[in-house]
Amino acid sequence: MYLIFIIFLILLLAAEIISVIGVDKYEKFMPKGRNNAKISIIIPARNEEDFIAKTLESISNQIDDNFKLILIVDRSEDSTLEIVENYAETVNFPIKILTNWDDPADSGNPKVFLLKKGIKAAKGSIYLFTDADCIVPRHWVSHYRKMFSVKNTGLVIGTLKVEGAKSILANFQNFDHIYRCFYAAACVGANVATGGFGNNLAISRDCYESIGGYDALPASVTEDGVMVSSVAKSKYYKVRSVISLGSSVITQPKKGLNNYLHQSLRWTEGALYGPDFKSKFYYIFMLCALTLANSAIPLSFYSPSLLIISIAGYCYLLFSTIASGYLLKADRN
Repeated sequence: MYLIFIIFLILLLAAEIISVIGVDKYEKFMPKGRNNAKISIIIPARNEEDFIAKTLESISNQIDDNFKLILIVDRSEDSTLEIVENYAETVNFPIKILTNWDDPADSGNPKVFLLKKGIKAAKGSIYLFTDADCIVPRHWVSHYRKMFSVKNTGLVIGTLKVEGAKSILANFQNFDHIYRCFYAAACVGANVATGGFGNNLAISRDCYESIGGYDALPASVTEDGVMVSSVAKSKYYKVRSVISLGSSVITQPKKGLNNYLHQSLRWTEGALYGPDFKSKFYYIFMLCALTLANSAIPLSFYSPSLLIISIAGYCYLLFSTIASGYLLKADRN
């Protein structure tokens, strides 16, 4: 059984490499207007008075100030709107504040409802998304501008890390975020992008309109997964990933095991809604392979030979990522 599993992984890796060889290499050049393109940062917020000031401060510290910030304040019952309005009077870059008093739940996905409002008001040629409880690094905007200087780049996914990981659960969430980030980057490298992170993601206006926007995307529990999958099947745009401190967003850990498990299940389920069959198949296979590899570790205490499954699974991931990244000449650390 072990031999069959290993042979299957080798054959899949070979098929992956062959398919990637036929993919156009990422050709570096500066598209007209991209080097000074206006970027629209879009952030929805609801009852975020405890943290939004830190988010706004991190945005004001950007070394690249060629952007406009669009804040969608959703039915806040605390002082979120007041904090945002006071902040808008103290900075030297443009801010647009939108308020929403309708119930987004009536539209299906509440976050998508708010994001669509923000996108409708955006004038930039690149949409950059994060959440109101996140801290972005100083080079965040400039880093994404550089990523979109690569030919045919339509969407870019970034990475996350957890701040203040002082408990066992918070530390595990930090590991889980990093694990998912590298997994997502590996899938992009293999030309089968399976998902991203809505609080650190950017898409060009042209690419967004080419896939029909959120209105044309299938309903999903995660708005970012179906968008990434839709761009992945595009003939004209590429999904790229970046793993670097210059673009990594700090997010907050979920409080309580139930909240964390709910988030994890929602993320895992979200990738299954994507319209790209190849990406969904690869995601399901990888999920099964990783689950099998991880499950074999504790079971190996009873049967040490099961470690072969874990080693084979992790080696597959490693070599798949290295081979794909090398053949695509992708810009990744």
